[in-house]
Amino acid sequence: MKDKLKFLKLIVHSETPPECGITGLCCGYELKEWRYNQFANWLFDEHLLDFALKYSEFKMVDGKTAPKKLREAAKIIFQTDNIKRGEFGELLLHGILKEAYETIAAISKIYFKDGPNETVKVLMRFM
Repeated sequence: MKDKLKFLKLIVHSETPPECGITGLCCGYELKEWRYNQFANWLFDEHLLDFALKYSEFKMVDGKTAPKKLREAAKIIFQTDNIKRGEFGELLLHGILKEAYETIAAISKIYFKDGPNETVKVLMRFM
């Protein structure tokens, strides 16, 4: 995991009991300041598009369409006044999983939101 992270620093990671499943990451602290601007840039530049857009839309992004698609993706994620929502945390988790475990999003659940203040409704059917 440590070698795969491009931006975040691995502070603690344990896969053995009793701390099994504990991972701590840090965005960094330099010259007595947190690297929050670099952290935001990392999330937006590296992970926002493939998190917020449908796979077919993401694959169509090129140098000409990137600015427009980036604005669309940001609007999808942040078009709410309710700051207690979990979209930012989900974006962060997506970025971590993508880099640390080389995963890809199976589905963009953000795409299925009904409105800016709505949560994604999932219908599960058990056979």
